[in-house]
Amino acid sequence: MPDTILRIDRGPLAKRSVSRKLTAKVLAELKAKEAVRPKIGLALGSGGARGLAHIGAIKVLEEHGIPIDLIAGTSIGAMIGGLYAAGLSVKEIEEIALSSDRRTVLNVFFEPHLKQGLIKGEKTRAFIEKYLGNKTFDDCRIPFAAVATNLKTGDIVVLDKGRLVPAIRASVSIPLVYCPVEIAGNVLADGALSAPVPVQIVRKMGAELVIAVDLGKHHYDETRKPGLYDIANDSLSIMQHHLALRDTASADVVIDVNVAAESWYDFANARSKIQTGEEAARGLVPRIREKISEKSKGGHNEYLESFEENIRIDLLRHLAGRLAPRVYMSHLVKSLQRGGTTQEPMGSAVRGETWRDHDR
Repeated sequence: MPDTILRIDRGPLAKRSVSRKLTAKVLAELKAKEAVRPKIGLALGSGGARGLAHIGAIKVLEEHGIPIDLIAGTSIGAMIGGLYAAGLSVKEIEEIALSSDRRTVLNVFFEPHLKQGLIKGEKTRAFIEKYLGNKTFDDCRIPFAAVATNLKTGDIVVLDKGRLVPAIRASVSIPLVYCPVEIAGNVLADGALSAPVPVQIVRKMGAELVIAVDLGKHHYDETRKPGLYDIANDSLSIMQHHLALRDTASADVVIDVNVAAESWYDFANARSKIQTGEEAARGLVPRIREKISEKSKGGHNEYLESFEENIRIDLLRHLAGRLAPRVYMSHLVKSLQRGGTTQEPMGSAVRGETWRDHDR
């Protein structure tokens, strides 16, 4: 870790005596470290309730200090990825999943419609809105895109502008189960129909290294005698499995989570799915680090030196209480996250105010 950070005055006058020049220098050093490693994108695949395994995968990435710079999600991947990108912690998302018993699940999903789908989807929209409110894609702390399919043209639709809630609701619109969603004149259904694991989408967002989480393994239950529903479900599963193989072929690392034997609609049994996601991701941590090292601009040694800086934003927030007013530091942190410079003009809320105005 740079000496500049270790030699900080922690005396009673620290807040007032440390100049903006030093703050900018600290940020510049951290930004230089950040430039060493590749920009990492996370592609979260479809799978219904099986997608609760995404929570476990994200937990492991966080635990091992592997940063997530960009997220693209399809269907349940859009819901989990959207909540995380919008600012909910992975612990909060896990708590939501674990607290969902069968009664809660029925309250969210039981909404018979029988016209364009078995479920109208307004209760599901309200459920998502409970946690995201009126947040937009621009409000996300991590750049995020939800993937849907245009039923008129069959095209992949990347939703990355406007409000998050309708975009996620469109992405989870399983055909025949949910009514499709109309956005800008397009009739949108589940993104799994066209891009079940959105590797290329997150690559186009700017990812230099893509970690894909694939839930698309096909499973056939030998113990049952398949009926009409089973044959339809198996057919859809096979189609999505082959689409997922196509999508993940260009990923740098594929976290292949084997939850195929789990029911796609059983949201009440969250714990086992989350644990399965953790186990699958944990086994690939060395591979992910190796790939980051290979793609790091300065090579293996510089990557190892910069690895500790993956927690730079937390460190900056910690130092903010000693170095600078919170509003000023918040401005600089957001600027750095956007890829900007420490010299960007500050907003009117900060302009003209003194350091002492923000001391607490």
